[in-house]
Amino acid sequence: MTAEPATGRPPGTKTPFGTSDWLLAFLLVASTFLAYLPAWRGLPIWDDGSYITRAKFGSLNGLRRMWFEPGTTEHYYPLLDTVFWIETKLWGGSTLGYHLVSIACHAVGALLVLAILRRLQLRGAWLAAAIFALHPVNVESVAWISELKNTMSGAFYLGATLAYLEFDETGSQSWFALTAVLFLSALLSKTTTVVWPLGMLVIVWWKRGRLSWKRNVLPLVPLLVLAALDGYATVWVDRRAMSGAITQLQFTLIQRFVIAGHACWFYIGKLLWPVNLCPIYPRWQLDHMTTVDYLCPAGVLALLTGLWFLRNSTRAPFAAVLFFIVTLSPVLSLIPFSYFQFSFVADHFQYLASLGIITLVAAGTVRLTETWRFFSRPVWISLGVALPAALAGLTWRHSLAYTDLERFARTTLAQNPDCWAAHDFLGVALVSQGKTAEAIDHFDRALEGNPRYALGHYNLGCVLASQGNFPAAIQQYRQALLLQPSLARAHYNLGCALAYLGDFPEAIQQYEQALQLNPDASNAPEVHNNLGIALASSGKPDEAIEHFQQAVRLRAAFADAHANLGHALSDQKRFGEAIKHYELAVQLAPDSASSCEELSRLLLLREGGIAADFARAVQLAERACQLTENRRPVCLDTLAAAYAAAHRFADATGTAKEALKLAEAGGQTNLSAEIQDHLKLYQDGLSRESSSPAHALGR
Repeated sequence: MTAEPATGRPPGTKTPFGTSDWLLAFLLVASTFLAYLPAWRGLPIWDDGSYITRAKFGSLNGLRRMWFEPGTTEHYYPLLDTVFWIETKLWGGSTLGYHLVSIACHAVGALLVLAILRRLQLRGAWLAAAIFALHPVNVESVAWISELKNTMSGAFYLGATLAYLEFDETGSQSWFALTAVLFLSALLSKTTTVVWPLGMLVIVWWKRGRLSWKRNVLPLVPLLVLAALDGYATVWVDRRAMSGAITQLQFTLIQRFVIAGHACWFYIGKLLWPVNLCPIYPRWQLDHMTTVDYLCPAGVLALLTGLWFLRNSTRAPFAAVLFFIVTLSPVLSLIPFSYFQFSFVADHFQYLASLGIITLVAAGTVRLTETWRFFSRPVWISLGVALPAALAGLTWRHSLAYTDLERFARTTLAQNPDCWAAHDFLGVALVSQGKTAEAIDHFDRALEGNPRYALGHYNLGCVLASQGNFPAAIQQYRQALLLQPSLARAHYNLGCALAYLGDFPEAIQQYEQALQLNPDASNAPEVHNNLGIALASSGKPDEAIEHFQQAVRLRAAFADAHANLGHALSDQKRFGEAIKHYELAVQLAPDSASSCEELSRLLLLREGGIAADFARAVQLAERACQLTENRRPVCLDTLAAAYAAAHRFADATGTAKEALKLAEAGGQTNLSAEIQDHLKLYQDGLSRESSSPAHALGR
């Protein structure tokens, strides 16, 4: 910022937007999209999946809950969630659309920066907009799908700024109403924009050199109240989401000042020299602070003090640095939040705050070209083009780190080898590639770095369970739940492991706890289905049927649940209902041998069976035998019964003999005896062709 307008026009005069400006704007937007080309088809990383695949919110009722039930989602960002809700309907799981929307929001933000700086008659408006659009420190905000909350809230924030500047000059209530709407939209996209009214006061002070209570402060009071209410709601929701983890993020007043001071210098350094950018920076050790650590906050205060004394010469440096600090303040440890368990700093935290420093640098550079004649104008223009081009190259390269979870984790570990979160992410990525041994090593290293990381224990438990090591998996699930009792998926997986080992009573408890904690989870149908299996195995068929029914209500195309429900109904002799669900199971999963065989058997058992039923039974039983390895004797026995019901006694006799041979070879004594009884009936039928053994099947 500079203390005076860039031209001789009165402050507030709008600069005309000519043909060349439109061309430059097009080039700026095109350059932004090209700089982020590696991220266009980037896969989900970290928490992206929770935004893209929120199946429980896919309905209109889910959309209503996002808005009117705070705590339903991890953060209360209903406008952001609504955009993701719409995007999910449009793109599904394809990530291209998500990335293009985020880049577009960032490009719009850059154009709004240009409009604001031109409205303020600031030197270097184009250069500042280009730096903001192409600076690699913004890659984290633009290339990371879930950080749409940054680019989207940023566009609303900047739009509110432009509207308020119009209101400040004209006093028009229409502009104030638009300001309020845009500011509220920013808040409902990301709460860190609560400081916008304070940032506006800084800008107005820079413009006029003073603040008027009636003209400048009083109009912002309602917006400050709105910001306070939104901030309180967000803190409440965030603390609920963090559960007991918040106790690990309590800092003394001195520690908070140290974190804030260190962070300010860190962010300025990354802006001025954007090298060694890292997805997750090392977390500073507050237990071993040095003199330099204590000097960081003192240095910030000294800088502000020195710039304050220079205000009579130029207000720009003080205003730029103050805007930077004010905009950063929500993430400077004043209120601990969940990300602090990973690091005290992140590139995306300074997305909007960076504009203070960027504007100062751009304006100062242009001012320098006007006063320092050592280089010619073409040289300065070349340098002005070379800087954005260099930044675009750095952005392109840094965007590669956000293309998939493995690269994200390995990029982090290359600069922050002790980052336990990155080890955990890399473990997850390796599991998806089938590299379980290597994944376990990284999960172990993640837990060495943070033994209290509940998700780390959970992820390790999942890998151990996939290897069949259920006792060790159960131990990890229990540890995860000890640290985070609200982790519903750990309850569910623990239930699965216990059920596999035959401990159905405790498995039932774990399934029920998972449903109680998150009844609308995307895997709720699976939880109900497995709970039904555990209840049926525990001799509680009526309760089992209730949960199978709930599973198919939640997911109509759930083949296994339909088959399990059919089996439970069949056990209660409710053959008509059982056939209905087995028909659906076979329709949904035609390659399921067990469903085909069971449906064939039920068609033979149905009272008043007709020729069409018997023909269908033959077809199903033949398919079951084709799908079953080694043509297991049960399927052959059912096929034999189907042949007999269709009066094909020769086929029935031959098939029963084959089934008997396999049963005897497998040592299945009881089944062998049963098949022998059936075989006699088929042989009698073959001789008399008068009896039907359709109801001889009693399994």
